[in-house]
Amino acid sequence: MLVARRTRWAVLLPLVVLATLMPSLKAAAQQPGPQLDPAPFARPKPFSEMKALAQDEPRQSILALTRLCENRGFKLAEIKWSDGEFVAGRKTAGDREDRVLVWLDRDPHDSGLLRVYLVYGRFEKFFGAGELQRVKVSLGDTENALSDLKSDVFQLAKERGL
Repeated sequence: MLVARRTRWAVLLPLVVLATLMPSLKAAAQQPGPQLDPAPFARPKPFSEMKALAQDEPRQSILALTRLCENRGFKLAEIKWSDGEFVAGRKTAGDREDRVLVWLDRDPHDSGLLRVYLVYGRFEKFFGAGELQRVKVSLGDTENALSDLKSDVFQLAKERGL
């Protein structure tokens, strides 16, 4: 009788331990890995180029670009004159916000030519997060969100002689 109990426990104990550990092993195996970033690790290409309004003053060009953003529903959030950049955002459906980061630099071969850079991001509210978090957006959604603004920037560049 004692041998039968020991044999029964010798068989049952490993099964009980395995049954207890199985859910945690399964959950660990199903954790997704980090999402790959398809963006190239390189300096961004200029979005557009435009002639500077004044040879030594890109401030007027920054103001012109902020007005274009405001005309498309973006509200200026931050401007850094010394860096030649600004951030603007607009609320979309729900707790979402589209943001653009725009900055200028001079062409090293033509000081009267400004290069315009633009980065887009969509931000959403997540449960437990205090701030909006940037989410991955498809290229098609990015183009839909920025097509009017891009057209305006190209028109401004055209008006300045490019």
